[in-house]
Amino acid sequence: MNSYKITIECTSWNDLCYNDESLQNLITKFDYIKKAWLLYKKYKDEIKEKKSLEFMCECANEISESQFKFFIETMRASGFYSLNDKTICLIKITDSYQIIYKYNFQSLTKQKIEQRIKKNKSIYRTIMLYDKPNIF
Repeated sequence: MNSYKITIECTSWNDLCYNDESLQNLITKFDYIKKAWLLYKKYKDEIKEKKSLEFMCECANEISESQFKFFIETMRASGFYSLNDKTICLIKITDSYQIIYKYNFQSLTKQKIEQRIKKNKSIYRTIMLYDKPNIF
């Protein structure tokens, strides 16, 4: 099973706008999305807090670049929009996080990926927006 995270910053309304209905419509179109949440990240030395919308994904196969672009297009068609220049990333979760694809949300242009060593100097909290029920 492959695990991924799709993430886009949404600290302000201009970064990413959506409503609960557009989120539900998006999630039901992709069977590999298992959870969605808001992640609040505050750097220990700063007052400001950043917020991102994140989707936890699990699937048997790799998510291709065309599938990821289709996800972004579907987000936009479902009512998500941004007034700011924001990127959306597909991250493969293994022992570490590896950015697989990075696109500009508005223009759908591929962005340069700069891998970095993650130093956990932040405080995190989450708000669960969706958790797909396990059906056996």
